[in-house]
Amino acid sequence: MTNNTQEPNTVAKRYRTQELVHVEICGRQNNKIFCKLENLSTTGSSLKIISAKLIPRPNDIIKITVDLKTINKTHTLYARIVWINGLNLGATFTKQ
Repeated sequence: MTNNTQEPNTVAKRYRTQELVHVEICGRQNNKIFCKLENLSTTGSSLKIISAKLIPRPNDIIKITVDLKTINKTHTLYARIVWINGLNLGATFTKQ
C-alpha cells in the first residue's frame, strides 16, 4: 500500500534562485535575518541564513522582503516555517 499524501511544499514545481532577501519574524523584536532564497515555488521557499542574531522556530510566521533592484521594486511575502535544518529553512507561503 502506498501513501498518497504529500506535503504542500512538494506539490508545486521549484525554481532555483540565488536572490538575497531579508526576513523578519513576526511578533519578535530585533529579528532581522539576512538570507539567500535558494528555491521558490508558488507554495513556498527554501532559505539559507547568512546572518542572524535570532533563528526562527517551526511554525513562526515570517515576512520575506525581496529587493528587486534591477527593476526598482520590492516584493513582500508572508510564510510559516515548516522545517529547519541547521541554517536552512523551509517555509510555506501564507496570507498575512
